[in-house]
Amino acid sequence: MQIVYLVLIVLWKVWFYVLAILFALLLSPFVWLFVHKSSHYPIAYKIIRVWAYIVFYGSGFRYKLNSDDKLNNNYVYIIISNHTSIVDIILMYILHPYNLISFVGKEELKKIPILGSIFKRTCIMVDRNSMKSRGEVYKSTKKKLKEQRSVVIFPEGGVSDDESLVLGEFKDGAFKISKSEGIPMVVYSIKGLKKSFPFDFFKGYPAKIEVNRLHVFSKEEVDNKSVDEVKESAFRMIYKSLF
Repeated sequence: MQIVYLVLIVLWKVWFYVLAILFALLLSPFVWLFVHKSSHYPIAYKIIRVWAYIVFYGSGFRYKLNSDDKLNNNYVYIIISNHTSIVDIILMYILHPYNLISFVGKEELKKIPILGSIFKRTCIMVDRNSMKSRGEVYKSTKKKLKEQRSVVIFPEGGVSDDESLVLGEFKDGAFKISKSEGIPMVVYSIKGLKKSFPFDFFKGYPAKIEVNRLHVFSKEEVDNKSVDEVKESAFRMIYKSLF
């Protein structure tokens, strides 16, 4: 019985990646047409969201959003969340139909054939081993914000290999940018993906994912608090919501 279960998990994960890669390849020429100019990015963004819907729902996932705070469609935000899975990224596109988003992502994404050039133009790439590259993130984020794109930053800085870790220590970057630029910050927690879609290829299952929009720090709140105060408050909110 256990072998059958493992086979089903592997087949399901293969199906997920087939969907993700196949439709990325099919839709990438259309994204490429519109991704070069910031004025055309909203069209490219809609196509990317089509990809996200196909992969998320086509893999059997569903989600429920719990939120008392609504986003202003005309604002740009710094968006943070815990990060445990590639599906976190897909969910962020689904959650934001009007507030166009860009991610801070790993430099290695640029090396992916065909898709790498799209990642380069839609995301802010960072080599975490390079101090110079990390310094450039601030400049690139300011540029995206001026182009009316909200920026998603996972403040843990990556996905931990330790499956027992509930929430990793937060880096300062997202909070410093929000403070210095006077940009509101949206705090999410995503619950369930650590178990339902871990990076371990032999674990996982389709599930309904609980998404909590925990708080929106207004510009005034960000201005009136220190970077450490906002960071600690956001960490406590997310940590508490994961239990």
